[in-house]
Amino acid sequence: MSANQTSTRRGYSRKVGTLLPKSANKIFRRYGFAEGTLIRQWREIAGPNLSACTLPLKITYGKERGEKISILHLLVEPAAALEVQHQIPVLIEKIKIFYGNQSIARIALIQGAGTIGKAPKPEKEPQSDPKAVKTMETWTKEMKASGLKDSLISLGEQILMRE
Repeated sequence: MSANQTSTRRGYSRKVGTLLPKSANKIFRRYGFAEGTLIRQWREIAGPNLSACTLPLKITYGKERGEKISILHLLVEPAAALEVQHQIPVLIEKIKIFYGNQSIARIALIQGAGTIGKAPKPEKEPQSDPKAVKTMETWTKEMKASGLKDSLISLGEQILMRE
């Protein structure tokens, strides 16, 4: 670099994670999403079964009976389209709980072959640790046998296994 040229570099590097949200929000707005939380948290909103076969594409706005409504367009695996169609009222309620009452009024399904991805793998249940079981049984030995005692033992096992 010659003496006449100035560097725009500030002498520090930035994490990609700090630059990505600003760029991603521009793309999300282009497809009707005010923010990307619906896409980013789709698995939590829709649940593991529906999110495995659906993907939010865009939100459009229209009028129905004189009122402005928002329509969520979902890409759906063709094999699951009928099941998803029956789950639309439940899915709208889940989105309303997540976003608020006036969020999505309708859902339009768009079938796409093999575009969503693989179904989620079932999580393996961890093997119980005999030492943790024995510890929890000694801590709860004075409790009467009940569902609460069993739940406490199970919770304690999981906590002790993580440690």
